[in-house]
Amino acid sequence: SGMTVPIQISNDSRSNYTLRVQGSAQPWSFPVEIIKVASCNTLKCGHGKVHRTGILGAEVVQAYLCLEENCTAKDKDRCCGVAPTCDIMEDAWCPHGRELRRDGGLCTHDPCSDDDKTICCREPLEHHHLRHHHHTNHSKHRHHANHSKHRH
Repeated sequence: SGMTVPIQISNDSRSNYTLRVQGSAQPWSFPVEIIKVASCNTLKCGHGKVHRTGILGAEVVQAYLCLEENCTAKDKDRCCGVAPTCDIMEDAWCPHGRELRRDGGLCTHDPCSDDDKTICCREPLEHHHLRHHHHTNHSKHRHHANHSKHRH
């Protein structure tokens, strides 16, 4: 039967133990080192990269931890992913009166969060529509004038 033995774990240094498995003709011993590893969010991911998020299950929480007490370049692949582009979001995600950028702008979270709306949502390009509209009216007017002259 297994016996629970409490152990004291240090917050600031590594703890070393030996795990002995008995109960058979040949007992086993395993060295165990316990360390308090750093969280991925202490690592700077760099341009175009964001911290991986959204994992809640205990079985995969290890993917959000660095390998040692301090994160290093070795942890970038496990901690950081490519930033999603704004245009993966629905148009309705933007606040009323603003439109979604479709020019390759990057979210700072994965998945994009409400914090990214300041980056991903912009004022509509009204002046572009007005110019286009004015040009269309001008063309119709000229066409109408030419048509009138042709009838006389």
